[in-house]
This record gives sequence, C-alpha cells and structure tokens, in this order.
Amino acid sequence: MDNTYAPTAPTQEKIKVESIDIVVTGPKKKPYYTIKCRKIGSNDDCIGFGSYCLENVIRWKEQCFELVERKSDWIPISERLPDTDEYVLLSFENYTMAAIGRYEENDEGGTFYPGDDEKSYSSYGIFVNAWMPLPKPYREEQ
Repeated sequence: MDNTYAPTAPTQEKIKVESIDIVVTGPKKKPYYTIKCRKIGSNDDCIGFGSYCLENVIRWKEQCFELVERKSDWIPISERLPDTDEYVLLSFENYTMAAIGRYEENDEGGTFYPGDDEKSYSSYGIFVNAWMPLPKPYREEQ
C-alpha cells in the first residue's frame, strides 16, 4: 500500500474547501489518483493526497476535507480575486446594478476595469465588493 502522502493525524481538523475532485493520471493499466481541491479564499488549486489505490484516496477525501457550500454565487473580493483578464460579473459597494468587467494585476497590485475600458472602476469612484463567473451563453437545444 502506498501511503506516501497519507494524512497522519486522524483527529486533525478537516481542511475546508470550496471545490474538490479526484484526478486520474497515468496509463489505464496503472492509474494514479490524486485529490485536487481549492481551499476557501484561495485563487489556486492544490494537488495532494495521492495513491495508486483509489480506495485510499476516497477515504482521505472523506476523512480530511470538508466541502463548504456557498450561500451565494457571489465571491467577496476579500475571499478571492478572479483570474487576471477573466471577464466576470461584478457587484459594487456603492452602485446598485451589476456589470461585466475584468480584473488585471501589475507590479503595484490589481484593479477592476469595465469591459474593455482602459480606465478602472475605482477611477470613476465605483468600488467592487464581489464577483462571480459569467454563465455560459444561451444555446437553443436541438
């Protein structure tokens, strides 16, 4: 049994995550299973708890992780920022209507921009407090 990345403390507090999956890599005859998750408040996915034995990985997923459901699809910017140049739906602390915009980072930090504008929301005196991914475009079913 491969316990290279096995958790060591059974009474340890569970890791709170907003998403979790089991990723399969390697050849069909000898697949390798790993847990991929995103901790609450993180912009990055983590990969760990791996084994050639799927039962171990499923057990670790149940014992070590707690999937925390969001009460809303809105993600506060204090919790996590969108990926750079990704178009998202934005909510504002001082404006009532949501809008589509993007987040950009540079050496001095990051800011939100309306659509393809070069002037930031903050330069207009509008401040983003939350965001959510855009839904997929409507396609009529055939």
